[in-house]
Amino acid sequence: QSIPTTAEFNSYVDVAKNNTNKCIEILDQLKEIVEEDNVTTTARQLIWSKEIKLIKEKGLPNTTIGVLGNTGVGKSSLLNALLNEASILPTSGSRGCTAAVVELKYNETIAKLEINEQAYVYEADVEFMKMDDWLKELKTLVSECCNNDGFLYGRKPDENNSEMAHAAWEKIEQVYGRGALNRYTGAREEIVLNSLTNHHIIQNLLTPSDGDEFKTVTVREGEVDFETAQKLLSNNKKLDSKLREEKRNWAKNFRNEINSYVYRKGNGDQPQSWPLIRKVVVRGLFDVLSTGACLVDLPGVKDSNA
Repeated sequence: QSIPTTAEFNSYVDVAKNNTNKCIEILDQLKEIVEEDNVTTTARQLIWSKEIKLIKEKGLPNTTIGVLGNTGVGKSSLLNALLNEASILPTSGSRGCTAAVVELKYNETIAKLEINEQAYVYEADVEFMKMDDWLKELKTLVSECCNNDGFLYGRKPDENNSEMAHAAWEKIEQVYGRGALNRYTGAREEIVLNSLTNHHIIQNLLTPSDGDEFKTVTVREGEVDFETAQKLLSNNKKLDSKLREEKRNWAKNFRNEINSYVYRKGNGDQPQSWPLIRKVVVRGLFDVLSTGACLVDLPGVKDSNA
């Protein structure tokens, strides 16, 4: 049996999506009926509503593909090629770039845009870890940096002699800046922990808005209307030179916006936010992901955050 062409495959996907959407509409209508008064007992209403929700969540299967490898081998370059984007993920021939886990997904908002509506071509949700989770980890890290009497070492432990303590010291300096622990050398463990816990960097990055479980920063670039969205959704080769250039600039500006969250800043001496990030979800018009797949750009396996 012959392998379907890209056009044939996309048509199959469109049919599947349309059928799935019709089924979801029917389920929504059924849910309204089930939740009406005097239809059945409250207990049965809860059971049926739960079953309807579970069926809706199935939909089309999603596939998640993680890209894993040693630092600097070209994982981000491979993803850029797959996404047909030159600027979304930074690359470097001399060092690893990716520091936080980055999920790449198709931007369904643009695909579903209606007349008189506007949306952004590139979007990212930067989700930080919970404050409690970091404080638990911080307590362990500070303890590793102290001697048996509970006092901070006089200098950074040697990697060859005290690998765990050296790694803990490095992790703290990544978050608070190079040399951050030098001012506490010889101090009691509780004093160091209390100072680092109340540091303004941690309070600013990990304190969520009221009602939110995680602190989340949203980055958007490339606001377009319905007409422009339709052009972008068409074959990329048909884009005029002006829109093509705008799209490149949006991608470049977008990457600059998320750089400080996802990737190492400078030579690493200044405080870094990436060790405190739970994940970053990036959405764009990536044709290869239009069927629901998710690509995950992972840090190098030999990185300290891997």
